[in-house]
Amino acid sequence: MLLRDTGEKNYCHFYNTVLAKLFFLEEKMSLSSAVPLLICKRFYDRPYFEYFLAHPYLLDRQWVVQDEKCIRRHRTYFCKPLTHTPQYYRRILEMVRPKDRVDNRPDDRWLFITRSPLRLRFIENNADIAGICLELGFKVLDFDELFLSEQIQAVRQARYVVGIHGAGLVNILFGGGRPLGLMEIYPPATYFPFHYFSSYDVSESIRLPV
Repeated sequence: MLLRDTGEKNYCHFYNTVLAKLFFLEEKMSLSSAVPLLICKRFYDRPYFEYFLAHPYLLDRQWVVQDEKCIRRHRTYFCKPLTHTPQYYRRILEMVRPKDRVDNRPDDRWLFITRSPLRLRFIENNADIAGICLELGFKVLDFDELFLSEQIQAVRQARYVVGIHGAGLVNILFGGGRPLGLMEIYPPATYFPFHYFSSYDVSESIRLPV
């Protein structure tokens, strides 16, 4: 089965597109765990994939890691499940390691998720915004510099989160059902993404142990 996707190196797309394909085909076709799964090497080497690969659901599968070589198969499955499907998000929550579902301490942290100008999407006056946030008592974090477990804990300890539209904000999925205020910075447009409404609805409905 082909798990390749245009956004495969982005963990928001990993949750919403890559893992969702696996869940979808299991449901609709009773996909056997013996079916080989084809993924990209750069994706396979990502720390967030390693985090979830430790879970028995993924660990015991047969992975075909594609680098620069073409791979010939007699039969390949392609699919495109609906995006932001609540039951798929719930399954992802169940794959979070138990120790990361427990807060080390309660907190009322204000969190600004910054983003490097080396990324495709960034805030031009990001340094100014980060400076204002620091003055107001926000903790400023670049999630590119954190392990997934650290990102999960940062969001679970946050009361208010500010950040540019991007994969970092999808971590509100791990909020544990606590009250959370979110400000998403997005350029003026006629399209307003609904990604994080879906994510937090699931977080509200599945309260991870505190």
